[in-house]
Amino acid sequence: MKHNTLLIKMLFLVTILIVTKSSFSKEIVITQNGAISDGITVNTDVIQKSIDIVNENGGGRVVIPSGDFVTGTLFLRDNVELHLERGAVLRGSSEPDHYPAEFIKLREREANALIFAIGQKNIAVTGHGTINGMGDSEIWQLGDNAKGRPKIIYFIECMDVFIDGITLTNAAFWVQDYLACDFLKINNVKVYSYGNHNNDGLDIDSRNVTVSNCIIECDDDALCFKSHISDRPCENITVTNCVLASNCNAIKFGTASKGGFKNITVTNCIIKKPSEDNIRKWHDKIEGIDAGHTVISGLALEMVDGGLMDQINISDIIMDGVQTPIFIKLGDRNRQKDNVPGQMKNIQISNVLARNASLISSSITGFPDNYVSNVSLSNIQIEYKGGGTLRHHSYIVPENEKSYPENRMFGHYLPSYGFFVRHVNNLTLNNVHVALKDADERSVVRLIDVNDSKIIGLKADLPSSKVALFEFDNCRDITVSDFYNSKKHPLFLSLEKSFGIRLFNNDLSGFEKISKDSFNKNILSVD
Repeated sequence: MKHNTLLIKMLFLVTILIVTKSSFSKEIVITQNGAISDGITVNTDVIQKSIDIVNENGGGRVVIPSGDFVTGTLFLRDNVELHLERGAVLRGSSEPDHYPAEFIKLREREANALIFAIGQKNIAVTGHGTINGMGDSEIWQLGDNAKGRPKIIYFIECMDVFIDGITLTNAAFWVQDYLACDFLKINNVKVYSYGNHNNDGLDIDSRNVTVSNCIIECDDDALCFKSHISDRPCENITVTNCVLASNCNAIKFGTASKGGFKNITVTNCIIKKPSEDNIRKWHDKIEGIDAGHTVISGLALEMVDGGLMDQINISDIIMDGVQTPIFIKLGDRNRQKDNVPGQMKNIQISNVLARNASLISSSITGFPDNYVSNVSLSNIQIEYKGGGTLRHHSYIVPENEKSYPENRMFGHYLPSYGFFVRHVNNLTLNNVHVALKDADERSVVRLIDVNDSKIIGLKADLPSSKVALFEFDNCRDITVSDFYNSKKHPLFLSLEKSFGIRLFNNDLSGFEKISKDSFNKNILSVD
């Protein structure tokens, strides 16, 4: 009898364990609850019910099977994985009423999305299926920055988020946006979205994030770090092994930059020309841009709303068809009145191979009395398209620190074909090679109000005019070393109000003059 009692107790315990395990790994296929796969029927209530049941039972998976399922907004809950099987299409409704707007306190505005989550934990969207936002529908064609259009994925203040394997296409607004989330992992996600304005591929304003193995093609910025919250920077992020294409910027920090960006690494990515251009048509609007599709900037680092950018490391990047390979801008567009201006410092960019497609060369700029600091560019190879003239060389670049930051904020061209640098302290250009596809009459590097900086081992095609290779204006303590040139050219260096210029270990035998004067007292040493 004792043995039978013991056996009954053991069976009871095993039963409890089995029930407990199944309740925490519950799986519901939405067709079991009545979802209809006909591309017409709106299944919002059925899918939401499935999500809620899984959540109420401790968590598990809601499965979208192969088929075409239409839905409005779905609210993801704690411990729920939305899983799309291969062949599954979750299609956004084209009825605005099917996307209830939520008021987002962190942004002081209303917003809507196809897949929404606020304050949830341990959530995931996975699988091999597709979520189609139907953003090319006429109902969503409302113009640039128009309100009321739903994002595909919008997660706010969520923790332990996993996005894996899915395809996101045809958004009505931003494709995916992660605001104030913590512990976010995005892997093997494909984005293809050219059907509407503001089709950012991936917007991250979160902490402790990894992004890997993604392919993102979209009309607006492909990978965009944002910072909307003044006391909460976007930080502790790694991005690797991604392919990016955009009619705007490929890898962008900003424009929202209230809190700033800290401890972010982007490595081993390819930036390519966008497959479609249904809106921008840059070659029809901007002088000197190659015909066809182009990316605005390959790397765009922008601090214009206050906040701090610190400890940014970008490496091993290949880019083609970019108007501007590197665009770094400290501005003063939209900070709160009592706050100090933003700061940018400790930026490293290395191992970049790029092909440019415009007259808007790479630039690093602060604004008067506000400097970008500690920037290192090393092992950079850029082929510029050339075509610049003496008219472009004589262009006086406006400050425009209050303007929206974009490569063309200074105009359709810059006065140097390689790098234009202004209001910068502690810049290092090390082993930077710039070449020209076609002849160019502009200087290679122009520095204005740059201090304590080094140009080491630069290689450059010579201007086709008589202008100096290097032009320094109001600069202090600049070292140029290990430059070699065997071709004939009139002038190596032009100085205006610049002091403490040091030339070391350079082969200047091909130049008729080192500077405009046969001897310039502001050049401390020539070796």
